[in-house]
Order: sequence, then structure tokens, then C-alpha cells
Amino acid sequence: MKRLLTALSITLLTVWMSGCNSGGPTVHKEPKIDKNLPTPTGVKLIRDVTAIGFEWDAIKDPNVEGFVLYRSEGAGKLLRVGAAESRYATHFLDRELKPAQEYQYRIATYNKEGFQSVATESINTKTLNGPEPLSFITKVDNLPRMTKLIFRPHPDPTVTGYLIERRTPTDKAWKEIETLEGRLNAEFLDQDLEDNKVYEYRVTAVRYDGLKSRPSELLSATTKQLPMPIQNIGATNNLPKMIKITWQQQASEHELVYYIYASSHQDGAYDKIGEMKGRGEYTHRIENDGEAWFYKVTAIDKDGLESMMQEIPAQGVTKPKPLTPSILKAEVKKGQPSIQWASNDKNVVEFIITRTTNKGFFSKDTKEIARTKAKSYTDDTAGFQPNVEYIYNIIAVDGDGIRSVPSDDIPLKYELQEGLAK
Repeated sequence: MKRLLTALSITLLTVWMSGCNSGGPTVHKEPKIDKNLPTPTGVKLIRDVTAIGFEWDAIKDPNVEGFVLYRSEGAGKLLRVGAAESRYATHFLDRELKPAQEYQYRIATYNKEGFQSVATESINTKTLNGPEPLSFITKVDNLPRMTKLIFRPHPDPTVTGYLIERRTPTDKAWKEIETLEGRLNAEFLDQDLEDNKVYEYRVTAVRYDGLKSRPSELLSATTKQLPMPIQNIGATNNLPKMIKITWQQQASEHELVYYIYASSHQDGAYDKIGEMKGRGEYTHRIENDGEAWFYKVTAIDKDGLESMMQEIPAQGVTKPKPLTPSILKAEVKKGQPSIQWASNDKNVVEFIITRTTNKGFFSKDTKEIARTKAKSYTDDTAGFQPNVEYIYNIIAVDGDGIRSVPSDDIPLKYELQEGLAK
């Protein structure tokens, strides 16, 4: 409270005496002394951090034109620092001083001719100390892309805020990044920082008049590291209509979420296709047989930080179609089509025979007419008519129900000669 009253007193003096000062220190030739001029008496002063206010007894001598003030730092040379240009003045404010600096003053009167009285005895004084550095400051690190500073509010009520400065260990200069308003505003979050990076901080208290304390002790804080990249990613190449992706789960205090990314080209753009929590596998459902995909997996921690993607993706392939059968022989015997073929795939468990009939210029009718485990087929169905061309195809089917590409078309036709009974 005492400091606050002092600050308010100086402020009032500043306002009241703003017209009494005339410039900073100047060098004058040795003044002419008139011993008949009165020397100021009853000199009192009030000290502040960067100013000293003076008060003296009123002088009624009509020969006095005003007052002049001399100052030196410590035992240095006295220099004129200003004048109160009225004999009715009883106050003077010397401003823009250094905190905690010793000064020496002398005051004299002067007349219209420029003669001065004998000056007062030396007045030795010292400006007050500036704001002390913060007494307590700490940091919280290992936060996601941010750091946190906490400090004890400055006890000086003239402090109105704090200046936050930051640098990295490789920087030479400090950078002002924030000014906190309010003496009790004692927390700062520095956000949008780089991952797993060290930052250094210092905090300076700032008074209402802009005067700053010495910086606080240096604090070093590190942002949180990203989750480690996922290892041992694998992808299957023998499952029907799907690819199963597996990876090595990471040990973590909190359960991680894994993002799965896929691309149809190794060097293409990878899109997120799914996520898993607490498991090290994911199934990618795919319609096409023998289709290749490339995969990358990342880990996401509780703060939403995502690990780096792998440079080399895992490649997976859906189970390919079985090989197409080879046609060995196709003919019409006694009005019945007969086809023989060879299987080209050991995984084939059966064959599908299809028959296509032309119904018109733009219309065809294809039907599945039989399934067999044999490698030959005779069409004895009632659907085979004479003088009509039919197209047959053989399709191989494996144990997972995957069908091969149909064989080449097998055109067969039974021609009934004129005059013969059907």
C-alpha cells in the first residue's frame, strides 16, 4: 500500500507540475551569483522508481524570477536539468531517471538578469528499486503441441501485466510473443508449437508506466513427442474378396487408436479407410479378385497426436481367380453337344457350363445349364434345338467359390437335313 500511495503521489505531482520542467540535463557556463538572492529552504522530496519530486518553501522576494535545478549521478558533474519558471512555484518533478540510482541535487533561485542565488547544500538521494523479478515461475511440458507457464502474481500493485519471451536453444535473440494484461493473470499457454521440440522462456513484470523488472529465470519446456511409427505391417494375398492388414501394437499407458490408409498405387495418395482401437488388425473388403492394394498404418494417442506414416507400404492382394480351363474337344454327336476340357488350376473343385442363344440381332440369352466335377459334358437337355447355333463356355470354380474367366466361346450347331424327321 505504501508503494501505491507513493506512485499516486508522484503521479499527482507530475500532473500539477507538468509546466514547471524544462528539458533534460544541459551544460551551462558557470552561473553568475547574486548573493542577495534568497536560497531555497525547506526542501523535501518524494522518490519513485524513475522520478523524484521536490518541494520547497514559498519565496516572496519579488526579485526572484524562478528556480533552477542541478543534478549529477553519484559523484559526477552537476548539470542543469530544468527550471521552474515562476517565483510562485514550490514544486519540481525530475523524470526519466534510472531505477535504484544514486543522484545528487542542488537548487537555486534566479532573477531576470540571469543571476542565480547561492545553491542549496547537496541533496543526496536514490530512486527506488524497479519491480523485482518474479519470485516463482514453473512450466508444464510434454503437452500436445503446446507448453504451459505458471508463475506467482507479482506483489507490487503497480505491476499491470507481464511480457512473455521465447526462443529455442539455437536462437541467439529472444522474441516477444505475448503480453498478459492484469497483475493476477499468472498463466500462459503457448500453442501451435512443433512436436518434441525444446523451447526456452522468460517472463518480465511490467508496471503501469512501462517500467520492466529484470527477466525471470530461464525455463526450458519440451512439447510432447508423437507416437512412435508403427512397425511390422503385413497384408494378406490369398483371401477371397478381402485383404487383412496386421501390425505390431504399441505399448502405451492409454489405449491407442490406429488409422488405416490405403492406395491402389504404391506412390499414390493414401486415403483413410478405417480405424481400430486396441487391436492390431483390420479387414479391407474388396469386390474384385486378384486386386492389389497398398497400406500404411498410424497410431493416434489420447491427445490426438498421430505418428508418422511408413515410407514403404505393405502390399496386399485379394485371392486371384482360378485359371481358365483349356478346351480339348467340342462336337455334336447324335444331336447332342459334347465338350471335353482340361483344368489348369489345382484349386478348382468344379466347373460351370453356360449356354448362350441368339434371340435376335441385339438380344442374347445366357443360362447356367450345369455344374460338374468332371472335365467333360454332354448337353442332353431339351433346350438344344436343331439348326440353331449355341455358344458354350466353361468356367472353373475354386474352393472359395471364386470363378475363373470363361473359356473361349465354343459354337456348336446341329443341322437337320431337309426331308428328315426331327
